[in-house]
Amino acid sequence: MRRSTALKAAAALLVLLSLAAAYLSIMSYRERREEERIHRVFMEWKAHCNKTYNSTCEEEHRYAVFKENFRRRGPVLNIFGDWTDEELNAWQPGEVPSEDDRLAEQRQQVVLPLVEEGRDGRGGAVSR
Repeated sequence: MRRSTALKAAAALLVLLSLAAAYLSIMSYRERREEERIHRVFMEWKAHCNKTYNSTCEEEHRYAVFKENFRRRGPVLNIFGDWTDEELNAWQPGEVPSEDDRLAEQRQQVVLPLVEEGRDGRGGAVSR
């Protein structure tokens, strides 16, 4: 009797482990697909906004910020998609953040027209 109970318990454990492995495999697949989708959106967004970065390290950092913004807010389609909340909160309409000159110039090309139209670049109105 004991042996039969032990075999049943072992079989049940094996079934549970198999189900857990299948579930983890499915989740891993979904996570990989989601990562691929976000990366594709990032690449399209970069091309649309004419974004370039000085190094692979900077691009990886900006991608991580973009991915976090994407997950929190949905598709981020404006020029600020790779900015952290701290960068956005510190930015003043009409100012260009003190970054590399080339990045600053790119952002200025987008920021200034938005400010001239009376928008702050984040969807809000600028009071004058």
